[in-house]
Amino acid sequence: MATETLKIGSPAPEFNLKNVDEKMYSLNSFSDKESLIVVFGCNHCPYVIANEERLIEIQKDYEAKVQIVEINSNDAVNYPDDSFENMKIRAAERNFNFPYLRDEDQS
Repeated sequence: MATETLKIGSPAPEFNLKNVDEKMYSLNSFSDKESLIVVFGCNHCPYVIANEERLIEIQKDYEAKVQIVEINSNDAVNYPDDSFENMKIRAAERNFNFPYLRDEDQS
């Protein structure tokens, strides 16, 4: 399956995804912010884990103008650490101050 790449300046694709708090979020959920940073991450990747504190600090420093969201679209069958229940645990343990969304069907 090929990954579609957006060109700089392209509008963000719409989404409607469940957060670890069980609430649904869409692109419009963040319309009050000047910028939206979308990070594709997961629970098991050492590179993602190594940058979690950075994301938390960026969100804290720029919360008035910027919103970070992390989207996990990993296959929870092949990567059980990335299941929705484990996402909830990870977000609570690390005190994420941004939505951690699940893209179950990888759309």
